[in-house]
Amino acid sequence: MAQRFLLGARHSQKEQKERAPALPRELRDAVAVRGDMFSPAYRSSQVKAGFSLKETIRRLRREGQDLAPPYYDLGVAFWLLLPGARSYAPEAVFRRFLEGRAWEGSAANIYDALAVSARELARQGLTSVFRDIEMQVLPILAAMELRGIAVDTAALSSLERSLRKELAQLEQSIYREAGMRFNINSPSQLSEVLFQKLGIRQRGKSAKKTPGGMRSTRAAVLEELRDEHPLIPLLLHYRESFKVYSTYVRGLQNFVGEDGRIHTEFVQTGTATGRLSSRRPNLQNIPSTSRWGKEIRAAFVAAPGYSLLSFDYSQIELRILAFLSGDARLREAFLQGKDIHAVTAAKIFQVDPSRVTPEMRRMAKVLNFGMNYGMGATSFARESGLSRGEAQEFIEAYFREFPQVRQWQEKVLQEARAKGYVPTNTGRKRPLPGLRSLSPRAAAEAERAALNYPIQGLAADIAKLAMIRTSQKLRARGVWEKKAFLLLAIHDELLFEVADDIIGEVAPLIAAEMERVFPLGEIPLVVTVAKGKRWGALEKVHFPRGTR
Repeated sequence: MAQRFLLGARHSQKEQKERAPALPRELRDAVAVRGDMFSPAYRSSQVKAGFSLKETIRRLRREGQDLAPPYYDLGVAFWLLLPGARSYAPEAVFRRFLEGRAWEGSAANIYDALAVSARELARQGLTSVFRDIEMQVLPILAAMELRGIAVDTAALSSLERSLRKELAQLEQSIYREAGMRFNINSPSQLSEVLFQKLGIRQRGKSAKKTPGGMRSTRAAVLEELRDEHPLIPLLLHYRESFKVYSTYVRGLQNFVGEDGRIHTEFVQTGTATGRLSSRRPNLQNIPSTSRWGKEIRAAFVAAPGYSLLSFDYSQIELRILAFLSGDARLREAFLQGKDIHAVTAAKIFQVDPSRVTPEMRRMAKVLNFGMNYGMGATSFARESGLSRGEAQEFIEAYFREFPQVRQWQEKVLQEARAKGYVPTNTGRKRPLPGLRSLSPRAAAEAERAALNYPIQGLAADIAKLAMIRTSQKLRARGVWEKKAFLLLAIHDELLFEVADDIIGEVAPLIAAEMERVFPLGEIPLVVTVAKGKRWGALEKVHFPRGTR
């Protein structure tokens, strides 16, 4: 059932002052921002209220105008009230939240939505998150989108030629192993070749069929069949390379503007956890470790006279877990600057830290991050290659070594079931009605979300606070949007473009501000800094931390 909030009688713009007492003082003289219109009031110090304000800021700046703060974006407000809805466009908001009333694009519509959302934000304790985080980061995102990131199109073209050659070679190898030519990208033809012509037998989970009755050829199915026939590894290799070719190499070239830069769009309302998402194109999903991923990233370059600076929070979610759970051993590992994955491996394998092997550390890393997502034995078994029984033993060993993590998880679930939502330390909330579901699957999914949300939601807010704080410091130095530009926010990483002659001045400042933007008790936030002319060829550097 759609969630709706009580709406009073319909009001015109002229009647705004008469109904002003229904609004907080700072919103009583708010300016309604509508469509493509421009008003001198947009430059005033009054609150600007409307939908899609980031897009309005971007458009006005391109036209030589501006929309001055403070802001009140209605779509973002209703997203905070109910994260996870399909759309926060005006029509959807009015249909879902305002008694199904039609959106007409009027100032009265905006004031009605303003009154309802402001009242609900205050009632649910979300006003601070909205005002101090989301509305502060909104103009920063607009500036990031306007700046964009430079692209070496020649490098992408060269990469395209290399991928075409590799794909052609893979096609011939696939046809040779299959004994026939067929459309590799057709699931139905591939299914026929694998399971009928070649007679590959499916067992267990790999025996899944599509709703149409065809045997599935999804990547997870092919991974389980990898050793069944020489054709399978070739298909997996082909799919990976084809995705890189179609989604990134060819796809990215379509988004390069006349200025030689890609201007992605950052979406504030795209996730239920508070993390930013990116679209047209999505620059957050470009692989960072694979061979092709590094080459794609290397096509993103700094402007002449500038360098790219990456500031990446190190293991921020695990540090947050240590902070929230209060687990003594996790806290000790971070306070002493130890390798948390090696520490975990030594504990669960019962070996001296010096005897931890790379494989032990790999499994411990999967387990560490999996605990942030409420990962169970089945998922851990799939990720680690263990049997389900072995995976369960490892999880039990983990909780024996880090008992306060389990205690914290049990407390989170207990409170979430009682309240129907789970909060972050910054005050953000996520409703989770699935916790009370009679469906075991729905309840289990809601439990995983409840365990992850306090961690990922706080990590998201720390990253946003870092964006706000660093922009404020750089603006105070007179270099923000002049010689220092924030280009991308990729989860726990911020990518800046900074003039070469001020790097020594601003890099320590940015790192220091990011590390102290949100105290995690005794546990330090650590930022890794890397510098270079190409995103895919950054080298780690150390700067002494700046002062306030």
